[in-house]
Amino acid sequence: MTVKLQFVAHAATSATTRMAFPAGESLARPELLEGFGIRALTAVCGPEPANVQTSKGLGLQPRVTTELADLQAGTWAGQAWEDLPLELLGPFLAGETPAPQGESLPDVVARVGSWLGEQQWGEGRTVVVASAMVVRASLVALLEMPMTLFHRLDVGPLTTAVLSGKNGRWNLQSLGPLSAGRLSSAR
Repeated sequence: MTVKLQFVAHAATSATTRMAFPAGESLARPELLEGFGIRALTAVCGPEPANVQTSKGLGLQPRVTTELADLQAGTWAGQAWEDLPLELLGPFLAGETPAPQGESLPDVVARVGSWLGEQQWGEGRTVVVASAMVVRASLVALLEMPMTLFHRLDVGPLTTAVLSGKNGRWNLQSLGPLSAGRLSSAR
């Protein structure tokens, strides 16, 4: 049986618009989700308000799971990337060090990849709503990509990635912006 997973990066928050580390923000403009919609047999999302709000704005009733939580940014939570010293940010972005009192990018990939690998995906499409960082981590994990490609995946607010898989082997079908007015089918 072939399984389809559709990942959707949550809509913009104050942190995504100013390129800051996540701090559990709500959506900046939830009304922008009007006209979007996704049909799915199953939906899951990360625990942050932006994920739940995006899911509901897309007409989904998701199961919330902490394993899809955004990067634990530690003391960097809420800070803009440009405000951090390059000697600290550079090794973090290279996956060499964690955020102070937080996670590293490889930690996020391992956490999310482990959870995704443990799931028994049913028939039809499952929609996963999470932060852009978690969507990237999911793609790196499921497609068995090297960490060096993490930042080469262009995932912004409301980017969607569709994967199909069978027997633990996944293929990327599409990666791009979610289209307003176009409903994705449940299959």
